[in-house]
Amino acid sequence: MSKEIIDNINKDNFNFVISKINELECVPFFGTLLGLSRSKSLIKNDDDIDFLINRKDVVKLLNIFENTHLKLDDKKLNFISYINPNYTTINSIDFYIYDNPDTESFIELKNTFFMYIKYKKRHSMYIPKKMFYPLT
Repeated sequence: MSKEIIDNINKDNFNFVISKINELECVPFFGTLLGLSRSKSLIKNDDDIDFLINRKDVVKLLNIFENTHLKLDDKKLNFISYINPNYTTINSIDFYIYDNPDTESFIELKNTFFMYIKYKKRHSMYIPKKMFYPLT
């Protein structure tokens, strides 16, 4: 697989997803966020694009992509993954689901990194919302 091909696929997938999710509380995350923050572009040769989405918007997300070319590849309690079947090269659009606590100060991301073991409170990650919102 050509590195240029995966970069173009990720760019196409990213632009398509961003055009569809502007009404959702959803932001780039993990390597996607790192690339956009560090170099204002996606990380070269990355095998996927990642987003963080509020649990309250998951049904909306599923509905948005239901009638598009994207194919639901995996759906778990705290994770949703799509692929773009228009490409023969493996590609992934991953959504990590967070819960919004009562306070506006933090985002709680439960169990994302420990999907396959029993949830414990220490497995949550707390991120100041002001680090993400508003996106500029």
